[in-house]
Amino acid sequence: MASVRKTEDLLRRHRKSKKNTFSLFGGGGVKEDVEAEEERFKGQMMVDANALKADAEALGVEVEGLEGWKELVEVINRPAE
Repeated sequence: MASVRKTEDLLRRHRKSKKNTFSLFGGGGVKEDVEAEEERFKGQMMVDANALKADAEALGVEVEGLEGWKELVEVINRPAE
């Protein structure tokens, strides 16, 4: 998940650099597109984490007490840089 977050941050920086260029055709809605994409990334990470949790619990692991789980949830919920 940390790797996914790093990739997401790199993509966001790339979009910001492209967004700051001059455009004859406006480019309105770019901020909304970026925010929607960020929400999709976060949503997918939550779906993946919940599937991991369900699999671990099916094997008898108490996930909520694990430090690694707490860190994973923190990474997912961390605001974008």
